[in-house]
Amino acid sequence: MRRRAPILLGCLAILLQSVPQAGAQRATGFENPYYTSGTTVAPATLVPSVRKWYLPQRLYTLYDWRQETYSNYARDNYQRYNNVFLEGSPFYDVYGNYITQGWQIYDWTEDYPSNNGSSITKNPRFRSWFNNILISSSHAGQFHSSLMVGDGIRATLTPLTFSKPRFDGVQWDIQTDKYALTLLSSRINNTAEVSDTELGGAVPFGTFTNMYGARGQAQIGDFARLGVTFVNAAHRNTELPFGDNSLSGLLSGPMNTDFVRSVVVRVTDDSPEDGEGGALLSRWRIFINGVEHTDDISPTVEGGVRRRGVIEASGTDAITLTYNIEDFSPSVDDEITDFREIELIEVGLVLANDYRVEVTSNKQTNNLGTPVYLPVLRASGNVQDGSNQAFHKFRYGLPTGNRVVGFDLQITDVGGFELRGEYVRNFQYRRFPNENITKGQALATNKADAFYLTAQQRAYPWTIFAEAFSIDTDYSTSAFIPNSEGEVFYDNENRHLYEFVDDNDDQDELPDWSRLYFGSRVNTRQGTGLLADNAVFPGIDENNDDISDFNRNFNSQPDYTEPFIRFDVDPPEFLFGMDMNSNGVIDRFEDDNEADYPYKRGRRGYNTYAGLEIRPEFNLMFGRLDQRLLRTDRENQSTYMLLTAKHEIPEQEFSISVITHPRKIKDDIPDDVLLWTEQPGTRGLAVFTRDPLAAQDVFVNTSYLEVHYDRYLPFTAKVKHEFYNQLGDEDTGVRDQSFFGVMTKGEYPFDIERFTLLPRWKQLYSSRTPPVVSTLKTQELTEILSLQVIRPVNKNIAFIAGAEYEIFSNLREKPDPLPSGYLLDGNTWILAGQVANRSAYLGYDLTTNVGVRWIRRDFDASPASSELLSFITVFAGLGTD
Repeated sequence: MRRRAPILLGCLAILLQSVPQAGAQRATGFENPYYTSGTTVAPATLVPSVRKWYLPQRLYTLYDWRQETYSNYARDNYQRYNNVFLEGSPFYDVYGNYITQGWQIYDWTEDYPSNNGSSITKNPRFRSWFNNILISSSHAGQFHSSLMVGDGIRATLTPLTFSKPRFDGVQWDIQTDKYALTLLSSRINNTAEVSDTELGGAVPFGTFTNMYGARGQAQIGDFARLGVTFVNAAHRNTELPFGDNSLSGLLSGPMNTDFVRSVVVRVTDDSPEDGEGGALLSRWRIFINGVEHTDDISPTVEGGVRRRGVIEASGTDAITLTYNIEDFSPSVDDEITDFREIELIEVGLVLANDYRVEVTSNKQTNNLGTPVYLPVLRASGNVQDGSNQAFHKFRYGLPTGNRVVGFDLQITDVGGFELRGEYVRNFQYRRFPNENITKGQALATNKADAFYLTAQQRAYPWTIFAEAFSIDTDYSTSAFIPNSEGEVFYDNENRHLYEFVDDNDDQDELPDWSRLYFGSRVNTRQGTGLLADNAVFPGIDENNDDISDFNRNFNSQPDYTEPFIRFDVDPPEFLFGMDMNSNGVIDRFEDDNEADYPYKRGRRGYNTYAGLEIRPEFNLMFGRLDQRLLRTDRENQSTYMLLTAKHEIPEQEFSISVITHPRKIKDDIPDDVLLWTEQPGTRGLAVFTRDPLAAQDVFVNTSYLEVHYDRYLPFTAKVKHEFYNQLGDEDTGVRDQSFFGVMTKGEYPFDIERFTLLPRWKQLYSSRTPPVVSTLKTQELTEILSLQVIRPVNKNIAFIAGAEYEIFSNLREKPDPLPSGYLLDGNTWILAGQVANRSAYLGYDLTTNVGVRWIRRDFDASPASSELLSFITVFAGLGTD
């Protein structure tokens, strides 16, 4: 056996020595000159000669050039030097195995311990060749794998944990028939821009933030799937060994420079709008490394109103406690002698009622050095009788990481039953800054929970649906990130926050809010530093052309007011949609500045309904909604019915749709939103729309009728009626409100010889009583008559002439004096002419429009005015229409 050991070791050494060369030859099909063997010894060339000479190398191999040979190009033309690496450079893996001859496109390395050890390089070919996305895929049988490295990846794990329309980083997906796994990774503080040069271009950091995500899913039986999700973002420091870093994050660089010299605690009313039951503060204590120092570090107390031994902060009042940590004086229980040795600061407060506690320090500032407050404690509910008085103790620290861990369950079509649910726990980490402590810094953790559950049972003709949800107010999927200098300015959300779940209400390729972004730009509406969507119009882009359906020609006038075009487009107030939060805005049109969780943060409740399909396209539903805010006593309770019916008579080309939606509502939860508005003079913009809280105790009914007839004298009619009847005796500052609108229109094209005539008419009637008493009531009638004449000149050229006459009547009695916003009667004439030429040019379908449009307005008590528009416009298309 002892004799066999040296023989086996020798064979193994020979085998290992031959692996790189053999592997390279198999990979390339020829003997590879790039396998890693080091410089060899050539015994045949070893001669004791003093003369300097060289072994034949590159010039000899390529050009037959010898160092001792006379060069004469009379017969053989000179061959200029060529780049040896026209096909790239050779590359090797960590084992020395030859990979390929080519180019390094992407490289992300982290070297611990090392100064600026995190480095990402994106070769110019990453953008020019691969359009900022690299995909390595493999499959065998049921096993499939795909590893993506790129910018702008649409990545979703679950609605509560991770969902981004543009994720920059690495995503590795693995899937079999039964199991699925996704791994995510990104250096989120700076994912690196594509280099402009071939050499270099690395973007290194020593203090940075990494995000890791994972999701596993298993198929259970034929109908159920169980998933587990983990997402973590944390500050890291490559100057420390890898094991000294933490998934909870570490403070390093400027974040951990200097010492905590002052701590300021602010106590405020968590529901300032109610004007009662504010925060009560009766006692305070401070602990240094676990030892109380209330006597030597006594705070300066400001603000609030003192009553019988307590301080109250109600409404907009604030109580501040300013601790000067440099006043630290060691006691017999202390193991330290100076404030520069402090490892942990804890503050204890005796609090009651509806309180909110925030904290800051000299280390927690903005770019001007001004302290920035971050929340650490909040009361549960809106207590006003002092019954929740308790001693609360918290640790001070700077944010270092954020983590969400959750599981989800899906059950699909088990005898008509479907279920979907998710539960997530959120961990928010803070560590105490001290430049003398680089590892093992004191850790503080805040926790929050979120869950939702939806279930549906179908048993024709019945459908029963229920949903329950709860998302804590403190639940967060945001992580602070440092800038290139390693600093964090805590009030700058645009540049120092990374979102696991983006705000993307219009569900396009751009998040709605403004955040720092380093990846590729694919849309002209994107900025160059911050990434933001400048046009957010959820629900009004049904053709997905990234242009509002109310401004399809993308000019500075909404289509429903623009001459000729307004025949096809009706004002948005004539649309019907669900308004479950009773803020007066159809839910699918709402835009906000919140992460796109399936339910709003800080709320808990349920919604359930039973539906009956009486006949095809004739449905009746009864339901109940009950939700409340977790931090206040505000609620939204609604009992509702929804009837939808549609009937068609194809042989008569007739259809009618009816919707009615009565409901009894008690809703005092404010739901302010952003609403995309086509204001004249703009291409549309998001307008902040405040909830008037018009449904605090009301009965509401919304009815809608739509008729289409296309056989003999085609016409379309829409009727919408909505009213709010206030039921309570309490004065809420709003009145009964109503809207009644009727829209009718028709068009009747016909031909006379080579002319096509298109007469049209449209009538709009609306009567509105707004909820706010000071807002003007309106009752208006608009009648529009138009005629277009189309005359083809040849197969390419057509002449179009048009005339439109509008009569506006204000049906309300003219007040004296005239209030702001009151419109007087008047009429408008529009005349237009256009020559359109369509032809092919250089492979493009070219359309040239030359024309003029004249408008004359004549309203009572105002001089007549006119405007003239002339245009020469050329469009180039691909001819695919």
